[in-house]
Formats: sequence, structure tokens, C-alpha cells
Amino acid sequence: MKQIILLFSGIALTVGRDFVHKEDINNLISSKVQRSIQTKLECKNETRIVVAVDISGSMDTNSRLDVTKEALKRWLKHDVPHGYEVGLLPFGEEIHMEEGFDLMQVDSSTIDSMVNKIENLDFGGTACLGDALYTALITNNMLNREKGGAIFLISDHLDGYSCDYTSKGLEEIADMAAAYDIKVYIYSIESAIMKEYSRIVSATNGMKIFVPDFISVDDYEKKLKLALNHSVCEEVEFTTTTTTTTTTTTTTTTTTTTTTTTTTTTTTT
Repeated sequence: MKQIILLFSGIALTVGRDFVHKEDINNLISSKVQRSIQTKLECKNETRIVVAVDISGSMDTNSRLDVTKEALKRWLKHDVPHGYEVGLLPFGEEIHMEEGFDLMQVDSSTIDSMVNKIENLDFGGTACLGDALYTALITNNMLNREKGGAIFLISDHLDGYSCDYTSKGLEEIADMAAAYDIKVYIYSIESAIMKEYSRIVSATNGMKIFVPDFISVDDYEKKLKLALNHSVCEEVEFTTTTTTTTTTTTTTTTTTTTTTTTTTTTTTT
């Protein structure tokens, strides 16, 4: 008799050959794109500014004209970049062109004469604000109906109409200034601002700036510098794009199982 006994034994495990397929890497690379809108400040390297200064009798109150003159002189000397054009337009019951100076470039050859003109300003009459604004806009040696620039109107009489100007006249001035891209900055010295003057500021993207009595020259100068920066600088939007790339690697572990078969044959006689 022949007996056959099959014995199954010996399980062998092979663990540990790690490998990564190239195609797996390519499939697992992901990119994320983010876009955001930011702003930056861009400033012009030239501009035109007419400073219209009220020299009416009320500006003698609490030395308002004196502190205005000192602040303007410092502003011209220390804050206005050379190459910018500045004009001085004194006004009372009439426009005092001879006491001011035409629009001219600020540089080492002109700064002293400009400062002297400011120093010599004196009082005279009532305040005709509408006339001052209109003259600054249209006069040949001032802004001359040309595009771009600013008017700084400094007065302590902004709470009512003056001279022969009406509300309609001020509205026309606002529309004209806006059309020529002239920003109007109103410095109100201890005075409420009538809504028609506020409309001029809003229509031209200018500013209303309150100047209290007994303000220091340093603080007054800072208020002038504030308007200067606002008139020549603007925030510009731009888009930034950020790309983030992520790579995920998959590792494959192979396990091999080996089965050994033992065959035993027994022969019986």
C-alpha cells in the first residue's frame, strides 16, 4: 500500500520594498491660486496750488492772520517740494493781486521772494470768498481753467454769503472746479462752514479743515501739509496673485507570502 502525506508548512513573509511610481506623483500635485486686491499710494511729482488768504479785518482777531502767515512760510520752506507751483491770492472786499504772487515754481531762486510776500500781507475790508475762488480758477497767472491743481481757501468767514455772491454762484464754482479737476481745501478759522462751501469740497474731492484760534504754528503747518499730500497723492488699487503648490507622495508597501509544500511518500510492501 502506498501512502502519500502532504505537509504544508513554512510561511515566508517579505516586507519592505517601498516604491513610488512617477505617475502617482504627477497625479497628486495640486495648486491653489489666491487673488487679493490691495492699495498703494501714488504721488505726483508736480502740481499747482493757489493759496487764497482772507485778509479782511476779522483776521486781526486773536492774531489769526499772523499765525497763518507764519505757518505758510514754514510750509513753503520745509514741505513744498521744489518744482511744485504755488501762487498767493490775498482777498478782502476785493482781490489784492499786487500783494500776492503769480503761480510760480518753488525753488532756491524764488522761495525768498515768496516768503517776503507772505510776510507783508496786511488787512483790508470784508471777505469776498466767491470772488477769490473764481479768480483762482480762471485767471491767466493762476490756474487759468487748466486741468489739475488745488486751491487752499483760508478764511474765518465761511458761515454766510459775502459780497454779491449767491448760492447759485457757489454751485457754478463747484461744478467748474470739478470739471477742471481742481481740488478745493477749505481752512475754516473758528467758523462754521455753510453747506454751499461744503458742497464745493465734496464736488472736488477736497477737504474741510478746522483751524482753532490760538493754534500753534507747528500744528497749523501740519494741517497745510495734510492738504498738500492729499492733493498730490491717491490710493490706487492693484491685484496680487499668490500660487501655492502642494505635492503629496504615496508610498506602496509590497508583502509577499510564500507557501512551501512538502510531499512525503510512503510505500508499504
